[in-house]
Parts: sequence; C-alpha cells; structure tokens
Amino acid sequence: MVAGASRRRRTVLVVCALLLTACGGTTSVAGSDDSTTPAPTASSIPAATATPSAGSTPTLTPTPEPAATSHPTPAPVPARTTRPTPTTPPSTPPSTPPTSPPEPAGELVLTEDDSGRTLAVGRDAQIVLRLHPNAGAWDEPQVAGDAVVLAERNFLVDPGYREWEVRVTKVGRATITTGWDPCPGAEPPCGAPGRWFELWIQVS
Repeated sequence: MVAGASRRRRTVLVVCALLLTACGGTTSVAGSDDSTTPAPTASSIPAATATPSAGSTPTLTPTPEPAATSHPTPAPVPARTTRPTPTTPPSTPPSTPPTSPPEPAGELVLTEDDSGRTLAVGRDAQIVLRLHPNAGAWDEPQVAGDAVVLAERNFLVDPGYREWEVRVTKVGRATITTGWDPCPGAEPPCGAPGRWFELWIQVS
C-alpha cells in the first residue's frame, strides 16, 4: 500500500515537471521521491527585451538638425574714387599784328567821323587825319588858312586807309576839306551819293 502511494507521488511529480517544462520552468526529480528541484532564481532568467505591442504607438525621438554652417562675410569693396579730368587750359591765340602802325604817344587821331568839328589846339599839338575808303575813295584833302599844313604818310603795306600828318605852323585858323567818291573812276558817274568832310582847327 505504501509502494502504491509512492508510485502515485512519482507520477504526480513527473506530470508537474512536464508542466513546468512546458511553462519554461525546470524540475529535477531526485532519487528520493520527496526531493524537488528549486525554482530558477531571477539572476538565471535572462532579461526580456521590451518589444512594442501591436496596439502601442512607438515614441519618435526627434533627430537633431545639423547646425547651420556660417559663411564668412565678404569684406566690403572700397568704392572707386573718380579722379577729376584735368582741364586743358585754353591755348593763347597768336597775337595778330596790328593792321595799322602804332600811334606816337600824345598823337591826336581824327577820322571821317570827326567831320563838322572845331578843334582848338596849341602850337605843340600832334594831329593825324586818317580817312578810310570804305569801298570808295577820298579826294586829296585841301587846306584853307596858314595855321596848319598836311603831309601824307606812306606805308610799305597798305593798312586799309590813307593818313596825313597835320603839322601846326603858327597861331591862327585853318579849314580842312575833302570829298568821298563812292564810284571812283566810273564813267558815267554811278549816281550814288558821296560824302563831304570838313574840319576847323583853331591854333592858339
């Protein structure tokens, strides 16, 4: 009877061992029917890796963005300084020699525009009579009176006018007259109006 009970106990132990084996556990049956294999400790069981279940939402860890690369700032280009264009000074035109000879100092020059004047002068006066032809011709001047005389000046180059030196001879009065012909030598005369010149000189 004792043997039958021991046999049943073994059978139960074998079944338990098989169940434990199926569940991951390990049971060792000893030679004696009352000894059992101790349960595995926590250190002998490998740690289970956490696997996200089908219904759970995985947590997304944000990926850090790469730091922006700083580009060197280009150095400012200095502005170009515009140099002023040098101004060429105007060239001095060549001096044109006068068409008439220089007048002596203190010389009084009378022209056809002085016609009709009365001139009062001293005995040391230096007077010149200058008549421009103006596309015509002046007749030879005439002197009435003995206070002055005329002496024509001659030029190597035609200055464009005729000139006489009026020389004072004595105290008194004198009158100088002449006429201008617009068409000298024309036959018959061209009929254009002429011009009359008259000048009175008082010497004192």
